[in-house]
Amino acid sequence: MKKILYIDYDLQVGHVNFNRIQIDALKATGADVRLVLHRYMYERLPYPIEMYDYIIPTVLKYRNGHPVINRLAFLVTLLLIRLKVNIGKYSNVIIGYCDEISLWMLPPAKGMYIFMHRTAGLMESSLKCRLCQSLARKNTFLVFNSHMGNMLEQVGITSYKISPHGCVNAFDTDTNADAARNHGLTIFHPSAKINRRFIDDVLSDRNVLRFIEEKDIKILLKECDDDLKIVHKNIAYLPSMIEFEEYKIVFASSDIILLSYPESFSGQVSGVSFECVANRKRTMIYSHPSLEYCRSFYNYDPIFANAQEFVCLCTKLMENSSLKCTASAKSLAPTYDFLK
Repeated sequence: MKKILYIDYDLQVGHVNFNRIQIDALKATGADVRLVLHRYMYERLPYPIEMYDYIIPTVLKYRNGHPVINRLAFLVTLLLIRLKVNIGKYSNVIIGYCDEISLWMLPPAKGMYIFMHRTAGLMESSLKCRLCQSLARKNTFLVFNSHMGNMLEQVGITSYKISPHGCVNAFDTDTNADAARNHGLTIFHPSAKINRRFIDDVLSDRNVLRFIEEKDIKILLKECDDDLKIVHKNIAYLPSMIEFEEYKIVFASSDIILLSYPESFSGQVSGVSFECVANRKRTMIYSHPSLEYCRSFYNYDPIFANAQEFVCLCTKLMENSSLKCTASAKSLAPTYDFLK
């Protein structure tokens, strides 16, 4: 039986669902899958202790705003993995998140498959670009779509495979959206990161504000900088960080999910876009090159570029219930056919 080791040594607390999607997909291949994850992940994922080759101690977790400390923690973690885990017994090693510097300095194996969640970083840092070019000589990067793959090719990296991000299970909530509603449509923007141009050119537009008031549309945003806030009775703000159970309730009870990522969101995919597919949610997307892939998820064009198109798209969705998500979670499941 093929033995696969899945390592996520760079703890990203928002990647609990991503790790679960990938691990479940690997298990579905029939392989003997073993794990090296942070204790934070171990406590939140449903896998038995027997699946773990090593649990990374909490002291080595990622710390926001401390890049030097983080790099040292990554290197210590990789060294511990080398000491604690018999890497040689595995036919494949998969790295769940790419930190270029530490992986280049202390790679746990050769011939690894390395998930790269954001390829645009190679365009922004010549050091990261050179390190990834070096890593690509003996390893293979995993990206989520051809747009990300094309960005790798632009810097001379051709050693990559495309594997879809995958979808979480549909949210299981007890909320009854219609019973609790005291307004019309609800549009929810789940991310705390938002495009300034969307705020300035769309949401601040007087025709848009008049439209959402006349149609009794409630727009829910995450807390943001004061200079981005709009005071209006139909616009409400949630804390930037809310418990996942509360997030699921708000998500499930919303009619439309709004995606408006900043320009810095480049060469990556949105986990929320796959949550929309899993939960059959209709979506409105502020135009962004990295979100073009979402067009194929719906039987309508979910992308708008200005205030007029926002009103037009919203009106279409209100008047035509046949406009919907047509992609299935199964069709977007990760594929590991390339594993040798």
